[in-house]
Amino acid sequence: MKNKNLKAIIIENNDKYNKNSISELLAMYDFFPIEYFPQKKEIKIYKKNPGNKLNLIFIRNLEKIKSDCLLSQNFKVNSIDI
Repeated sequence: MKNKNLKAIIIENNDKYNKNSISELLAMYDFFPIEYFPQKKEIKIYKKNPGNKLNLIFIRNLEKIKSDCLLSQNFKVNSIDI
């Protein structure tokens, strides 16, 4: 996580008790949770308690990630354009 080239981490958390500790650990490395809407290529900072959600994407550089998403090519997943 110290590598500054690491842009994002997807966390799947099924633990009922230590969800916030993962968020706190990632925050020490400047990662924060987002919501991603692939069909719109839209990214929003996740403002709710991250411990309430099982799966989250954490990123470090919001503007870079937004730019990368907007410039990415569309593709289909199960006949849905993404």
